[in-house]
Amino acid sequence: VGSISKIYQPKNNSSWTVGTSHLISWLDNLEEPVDVFYTNNGGTTWISIASDVTGTTCYWDIPETGMTTGNDVVKIKVVSTEDPAHTYLESYPFDLTLSSGTDIDVIQPSVSGISWALDTEHLISWDDDFPENVKIELVRYDNATTISDQVTNPPKTIIASTEGSTYVWEVSAATSFGAWDYNKVRITSVDDQFLTDMSNKTFAITASSGTFVNIIQPNGGEDWMDQMDYLVSWNDDCPENFKIDLIEYEAANTANTITYPIVDDSPGEPGSTWTWSIDQPNDHLSPTYKFKMRITSIVDNTITDISSNYFYIWPYGKSPSTITGIGGVNASEVVIYPNPAIAQFTITAPGTINRVEVRNMLGQVLYSNNVEAAAQTNVDISGFNAGIYIVGIIVEGQSITKKLFIQ
Repeated sequence: VGSISKIYQPKNNSSWTVGTSHLISWLDNLEEPVDVFYTNNGGTTWISIASDVTGTTCYWDIPETGMTTGNDVVKIKVVSTEDPAHTYLESYPFDLTLSSGTDIDVIQPSVSGISWALDTEHLISWDDDFPENVKIELVRYDNATTISDQVTNPPKTIIASTEGSTYVWEVSAATSFGAWDYNKVRITSVDDQFLTDMSNKTFAITASSGTFVNIIQPNGGEDWMDQMDYLVSWNDDCPENFKIDLIEYEAANTANTITYPIVDDSPGEPGSTWTWSIDQPNDHLSPTYKFKMRITSIVDNTITDISSNYFYIWPYGKSPSTITGIGGVNASEVVIYPNPAIAQFTITAPGTINRVEVRNMLGQVLYSNNVEAAAQTNVDISGFNAGIYIVGIIVEGQSITKKLFIQ
């Protein structure tokens, strides 16, 4: 006897989450107990929530598995315990979600003009209102507004599950993340695929974070000698290593070239200097051949530079003047002594000494002086540690490199 006039909870706009507990309530004037059921398949089957309920409320612990989520997918009904065929009232259909949250926003990267380089680390950040982890993906675009075909160029998983609201991503060149001009980050709840957001703007992934390399030496006009050590140097703004190639030209036809890789791209050379111990085929060390040096990023072959002009490599112990009939300073005629040295060494040359530099094996300049002296100068090394150093000497405008041992 009696009736249920209204179900208060759930309402027709309710959205409940699997794995959570909710109060079901109604208004009645019944004297008998009731049973409460739910359906998750449009009423085909009804599953018990509570039996023999007296009063007007009960709690429902929504199962974590086996539930269909979506909009208007669940209904509640209250029936007579004594007469199960008699339904007092059914609720409006309401939503069931996999997440208790409702929103996620990608914060970084989400502005235009961002460029991230391979093999660098970057912070991905987001804001959300749910407790579960998220999945982070990289989505490729053909241009700033058109997403790439998701079959031929599917999203790439950055991390399948991570907690919190930040993630440090190492954009690794060793994985499938290659350089690409247009990308977005997509972040999605691991429990609810519809709870997702993407970067507002595309960003670039580049092979290098740098933009240039400029060769300092050799840059044209140098006369170097086989079996000697010389300093190759350059300026750059790149974090990665560099490969170094020697390019040989035929003097009679500079279109004919041979490239000798002298520092390959695995792992390349760090820093901005490299000491080259020359060991070239003797039949190519003559005026018939001339050379340039090329330095290139190991991750981006568009970041490269080549000597502005040609330099020569002569057989050991031979003077350029005796071979070519032109003027020049023979490296063997430039002498540093004593070697090994302790507190000071002397340089003698067959011409005016213009400049002297002393570098350590890391390429750091420890001494530099524009001498513009006669054929002899002294260098104070009393503050130097024992070790091997590279002495760069410019004589009559010609660059010569010597190795110095300090005791």
